[in-house]
Amino acid sequence: MHAASIAAGGGLSLRLSQQSTPRLLDPARDTLLQEIGIRNRMALADVPLALVQAWHQASHHPGLRQRFNDPAAFAYSQLRAGNPPPSTRDLERWLHSAQHGLSNAERHYAPVVIDDDVYQQQIAQAQLLAPKGASSLTIGLIATALRDGQSEAQAVASASAVSMPPSEQSEEVYRALRARAAR
Repeated sequence: MHAASIAAGGGLSLRLSQQSTPRLLDPARDTLLQEIGIRNRMALADVPLALVQAWHQASHHPGLRQRFNDPAAFAYSQLRAGNPPPSTRDLERWLHSAQHGLSNAERHYAPVVIDDDVYQQQIAQAQLLAPKGASSLTIGLIATALRDGQSEAQAVASASAVSMPPSEQSEEVYRALRARAAR
């Protein structure tokens, strides 16, 4: 059903494929998910209500906010995987640790959940738009820009600017430094 891989940003990325169409989201589940802060609630239509209720309760605990940078994203990823929330004991321990001065280095980031079908469509569109012989980095940057709402032309331009060959980047840096020194 899903495959895990390491994303470029250093976090775990899960790709989930839809094997069945989700049923409609009932109002009780929708309300709970909305209160957690989850935007893509339709993807959780098949999650048992008891699990959603447990995560709703855990999401309001300050220990979860102390431990994770984005508690709603963490809850979403765990609900998609069918995992229960952390125990009350763990939540209390995380809160206690934060109150005693542990740094933000102890905070964690939620894994990114990618719908495999949508991901494949974005990559296919980016491959069509990318210049001939474009690197996978350029194709990924185009797909990300499209996902973020840029037009096709803007996506290609921004990806090309970021992923230009190292020799051209070095030349641009050299020109910028030379211009700065001339001031």
